[in-house]
This record gives sequence, structure tokens and C-alpha cells, in this order.
Amino acid sequence: MVKVAVAQMCPGLDKQENLKKIIQLIDQAVNEAKNLDVIVFPEFCYSSLAEVKNSPETAECIPGPYTEGIAEYAKKHRINILAGSFVEKAKDGRHQNTCLFFNRNGEIIGQYRKIHLT
Repeated sequence: MVKVAVAQMCPGLDKQENLKKIIQLIDQAVNEAKNLDVIVFPEFCYSSLAEVKNSPETAECIPGPYTEGIAEYAKKHRINILAGSFVEKAKDGRHQNTCLFFNRNGEIIGQYRKIHLT
């Protein structure tokens, strides 16, 4: 059986604060559920949907602050994380709504990129 925790949060406009909330939810899930396999976060949990309008200023590359933060906690807790989504600045310069899956070693093992941000 796979043990899954689903996180729900309301992101604000401050990405650093959102990442702190995400980390708190990861810690909480790991502490409350023994032998947890995966934690799932919602779309735009790191950057609010309001930031989509400002995507040229708020988009991040991979690796970046968000992906490095999630990778660190996946590895620290030996947990798989479906990291919701964020606005990614792709190598070709486009902005995409990107969802990443991190394994227990903090490695990105899956990704989904929506071409349209919303």
C-alpha cells in the first residue's frame, strides 16, 4: 500500500514565505504519518496565481530556490514529493506552469509542463 499525504495551502505573494509554509507542511506530514511514501502539493503552491501576470519577473529556472528547497527536504526526510507547480523560466525563454516529482534522494524524476500558464 502507498501512503500519501495531501497538503492544502493558500499561497501568498512572497515566494520565500510560501516555501517556508511548504517546508512546515512537509515536516508536519512526516511527523504525523509513519512510513509516508509521498506528499502531494497543489498547483501554484509556491507562487500564487496572481504572479502569473508578472511571470517575466517571478519565473525561476531549474535548478532554482524552489527546486533546491524541495530537493533538500525530499532527501532529508527520504520522502517522495509531488511539488505542486510554479512558473518556470524554460531554457528557450518561455514561461511554463511546471510540476515536478522528486524522489527520496531529492532528484527530479518526473515533470509536467503546461505551455499555457493557467
